[in-house]
Amino acid sequence: MLELGNLLRSKQENIDTVARYRGNEQAIRLHNMLVDMGYASDLLEPLICRAFKEHPDLVMKDLMPLILNWYQSTDSEASTSSTPKVPVVKKEKWHALDSHDLRFLFSQASSEEDVYKSLGQKGLFFDTESWVDSYG
Repeated sequence: MLELGNLLRSKQENIDTVARYRGNEQAIRLHNMLVDMGYASDLLEPLICRAFKEHPDLVMKDLMPLILNWYQSTDSEASTSSTPKVPVVKKEKWHALDSHDLRFLFSQASSEEDVYKSLGQKGLFFDTESWVDSYG
């Protein structure tokens, strides 16, 4: 079942990649090569689109270092920008959190079974049995 899920996800990612680059085979190939090399897919799309827009005459071997240079500068800018730290909420204060926060739900339950029931009532579980039945 996990293999089937992974297969479905990879097929969807391939379809999404083709749609992102409007069928540009060079852009798709470049995207797939960079993802296979371990670069984050969500950062690549704008960089690849930018490269093809600004340098439509460049070939793959010239686009790759350009995009990698942009990627590294984007990645370093993202890591140096200070992201505000989320304050840690101690367990004793979980009852004061937003009602949609899982910690709040946990604080309202008297046992683990109550937590499970509460999460189920809120629809926060994926119903694998109905999913399997719909495909079986």
